[in-house]
Amino acid sequence: MGNTSSERAGLERHGHKASRGDSSGGAISTKEGDRPKILMDSPEDADLFHSEEMKAPLEKEEFLAWQQDLEVNDKSPTQARPTVFRWTGGGKEVYLSGSFNNWSKIPLTRSHNNFVAILDLPEGEHQYKFFVDGQWTHDPSEPVVTSQLGTVNNIIQVKKTDFEVFDALMVDSQNCSDMSGMS
Repeated sequence: MGNTSSERAGLERHGHKASRGDSSGGAISTKEGDRPKILMDSPEDADLFHSEEMKAPLEKEEFLAWQQDLEVNDKSPTQARPTVFRWTGGGKEVYLSGSFNNWSKIPLTRSHNNFVAILDLPEGEHQYKFFVDGQWTHDPSEPVVTSQLGTVNNIIQVKKTDFEVFDALMVDSQNCSDMSGMS
């Protein structure tokens, strides 16, 4: 049957005799409290008996690393969201500047009688202003904030909740395209 001869050989190498009828199944009794000792033929066999003990700490470490990654992802910069800026006050050349780009001028594109730009902005509050035909101005139809020095800027809140419908549509379209390959 199986490895009975190798078990016997392993026992004999260590100075012990084992018979086929030995009920200890490869373990021998010693005088140290008559507790059976397991004999191993090679160093690799030792890992066999400790694999479960070693596996638990590794799984725990892996879980903790995964959990830490989740926490880091929660603290990472938020996803940029497409945000539309529109100037309806006329003009020949219109630029947009704001706290989101260190107040650098971004040219707006003429669309019919309006000027438009779509920028990917991170979630949060952003101040901005328009530069129309050489003059700084704000859009009086949009929310404003006034600094201590009296400077008036428009303000916009970019919120994840404003884009949940778009996110859901994107997930749905990805699911549909994934399933189209299954038919």
